[in-house]
Amino acid sequence: MKARFTFLVAAAVLVGALATTLVAACSAPASQARPNEEIYGSWLGERPGQDRLVIAAGEIKQIASTDDPQLFNTCTQVITARWTDSEGSLWYKAASTVIRGPARLMGSKWQSLSRVSKSAASLEIMSIPVRDFDPKSYPEKLDPESEYYAVYQRDSRAAFPHAVLYGDAWK
Repeated sequence: MKARFTFLVAAAVLVGALATTLVAACSAPASQARPNEEIYGSWLGERPGQDRLVIAAGEIKQIASTDDPQLFNTCTQVITARWTDSEGSLWYKAASTVIRGPARLMGSKWQSLSRVSKSAASLEIMSIPVRDFDPKSYPEKLDPESEYYAVYQRDSRAAFPHAVLYGDAWK
């Protein structure tokens, strides 16, 4: 009887550990990123006064305005898919969570569809807020009319094409 009870307790612990592992694995998207992705680097918004993005492995940092280099927010980022289209542009799907920034954005989750031009000079992003990460919740297309759409140009001041600029605002 005691051996059966011990076996049942051990089985329950094992099932609980397995369930916890599965929940953790399913809630965070798996990374498909390579060490030196073309999307990594410093990007400037096309419109005057628009933000700058600095994208590196696992994170995005955003400056609210190129005229005022104050850090606006920081997000963790996981690239969940990557492919090249017939024109040579690189496409990415990514999941992000705001970890530093305005209180109204803290903890918010975003899923994005991005395209880096064949020349790697421009970046288009369609990033939408989501309640939970879901493979079915990525934007289906880039919509220039959407409030969630933005276009960036690679920062020509960067020393290398994929260089990430870090200044005082990033510490």
